[in-house]
Amino acid sequence: MSKLLILDHGLFVAFAERLAKDFEVFYFAPYADRSFPTHEPAMVGSGLEGVERVSSFWSTLRDMDMEEDTIMIPDVGFWDLAVYLRSQGWSVWAAGDGEKLEIQRWQPKFVFFQQECA
Repeated sequence: MSKLLILDHGLFVAFAERLAKDFEVFYFAPYADRSFPTHEPAMVGSGLEGVERVSSFWSTLRDMDMEEDTIMIPDVGFWDLAVYLRSQGWSVWAAGDGEKLEIQRWQPKFVFFQQECA
């Protein structure tokens, strides 16, 4: 069974549970990326059926096979990591550079307004 490493902030835990029917799922939600982290974010992804909550993205990635396994980044905030992993040959399901459309959605609206398209 192929492995799936999910990098998420906690919004897509239902994806992890569903995909566990078809993949060996490892779920990582960063929780120590700020000063004085609390225990609640550290528990995101724990207790999900068929899903193993992991504490290190990179250690888990080292145990995966680039030819068979996939990395899933369903949320925004990691576009540069998705682009980097793809450049290294990983199969990555993520917005990548397309994330800029979500984060900077005001820019096209501004252009449309200037061109009287809005």
